[in-house]
Amino acid sequence: MFSNEQVWNAIDKLASRNGLSASRLSIIAGLDPTALNKSKRIGPDGRPRWMSTETLAKILNATSTSAREFFDLTCSSEGSSADRASSEVSEPTSRSHVSRP
Repeated sequence: MFSNEQVWNAIDKLASRNGLSASRLSIIAGLDPTALNKSKRIGPDGRPRWMSTETLAKILNATSTSAREFFDLTCSSEGSSADRASSEVSEPTSRSHVSRP
């Protein structure tokens, strides 16, 4: 699994890869310019704020990024539990069987 922090880090990586600030990426994706600001990543109650799938889809479309590429970016934080889990999952065989630890 991945964390809220990993998702936001992946968004930051997408912006950086495309030579954009988070604010500029927001605008290009058709979002409010402040939608991806660091101050918006935690809700008023102090809990992590998860973006909607619609917002994520707009960001991926704006950066021509596939869902798979985004997932790879999300899981690329060194030492994350998602990295360990994905490295332990074997490639599917012809019968589409995936072995899990």
